Amino acid sequence: MREHHLNDFKKIKYICEIYKERRFYYRQEYLVGSDRWGEPKQISEETFLKRKRDGFPVEYRHIDKLPPYILSQLQGLDSLIDLALDTKDEEWFRELVDRRNMIF
Repeated sequence: MREHHLNDFKKIKYICEIYKERRFYYRQEYLVGSDRWGEPKQISEETFLKRKRDGFPVEYRHIDKLPPYILSQLQGLDSLIDLALDTKDEEWFRELVDRRNMIF
């Protein structure tokens, strides 16, 4: 399969990050003026598969750590757990720890 003709003008790649439970899809563009890759922008699975069929370069990344959305949830819960400890609210503390254990 030949590379898509738009890559003659813009250097673009499509990324699939594979976690244990979920996949995330991104589009990343090379910034010629800065001579570096730009920030990945999230796209749908359908867009990723269409661009792959169209001949754009794709990259698969297998990742062993937790997905970003879970890490952000854990960080938020950890902050609340600290607050519950500071306020000495044992019931709220136990509820938050139980919720954290369900995620983790």
